[in-house]
Amino acid sequence: MFFPGRAYVGAMPFFRIIDLSRFWPACRSQESPEWSMWPFGPGYSEGWLVTVTKFLFIAAVFGAICLFLRFLFGPGGRLRPKEFGVGHIEERKRKKRAVAELRRRRKNREITAVEFFERRKRIMDE
Repeated sequence: MFFPGRAYVGAMPFFRIIDLSRFWPACRSQESPEWSMWPFGPGYSEGWLVTVTKFLFIAAVFGAICLFLRFLFGPGGRLRPKEFGVGHIEERKRKKRAVAELRRRRKNREITAVEFFERRKRIMDE
């Protein structure tokens, strides 16, 4: 708790101990005006267009990171361990083709609705 006239014992003395501006002058905000235009600063003082542009830029960076990781570790990726395999993908495609064939036959009234649901359940449970 802070009492006027007494020394404050808390986080402030710690930050005074590791004050880098004494050793590295570039840390002082007065001496580095190039940081005043830092694009990810707080607030919306620049206007809505600049703010939206910042958010879009950040989203593009995250999107690029996600695509890069998918390229490296996704199905068939260069760094994906071989034991993960891709056999489950072919199995899922085979089931989708079988269900699509069942839907086509149901649409052409070659099978009844009951047969369609029974066969689809059997295919999905395999």
